[in-house]
Amino acid sequence: MECGLPHEFWEEERHWQYFLGHATMSDGKQLHWFSLDQLSRSQLERLCDFLQQEFKTAAYDPDLLVVLKNKLGLPQR
Repeated sequence: MECGLPHEFWEEERHWQYFLGHATMSDGKQLHWFSLDQLSRSQLERLCDFLQQEFKTAAYDPDLLVVLKNKLGLPQR
């Protein structure tokens, strides 16, 4: 994924759902935790753009999108 996320996070639905809800993740194979602080600003922007498109008609933003908007200084819904 061009936004810098490890493929383990989006290749399995349960991992993706956890990441959407917590904005952090362990890859499940190691004691390695991933945080958004590991991504560049351009990667954060790409991830935010992707999520905004995916959730544009949702009643609320997932926690991950709320955190991304906050990091990028974007207005919340």
